[in-house]
Amino acid sequence: MYETARGRFDLYLLFFERALKSLRPGGRMVFITPEKFLYVETAEPLRRLLSRVEIEEIELLDEQSFDGLVTYPTITTVTNRPPTGPTLVRMRDRTERNWSGNFVSFQLARLVILMSQGTTMYFCCPPLSTM
Repeated sequence: MYETARGRFDLYLLFFERALKSLRPGGRMVFITPEKFLYVETAEPLRRLLSRVEIEEIELLDEQSFDGLVTYPTITTVTNRPPTGPTLVRMRDRTERNWSGNFVSFQLARLVILMSQGTTMYFCCPPLSTM
């Protein structure tokens, strides 16, 4: 029933998938989720779904966005149409980059590491030396 229900998955992946599949052609949605879907292996099915639509923006929010809790929230803006251009990636330090590439791969996680120097971030991806 759900493509994203594989292995030990987080429930938000199912909500993200359902929203994507319910979105009308040309429709737009914004989701606030943990950033983990960008790089964990279990979220690869979601990244595969996302690779079919226009990911307009990914904004990595400050870890302290929710009072008293250390979280890694991400705001993802998606339009239900084939990808047409780069994705705007807004980092925690407020710098911005345009990213183009295969969203299914771990390339975005590697890019985020490179762009986040000075910020402690943990990623599950191949070593940077393999880029």
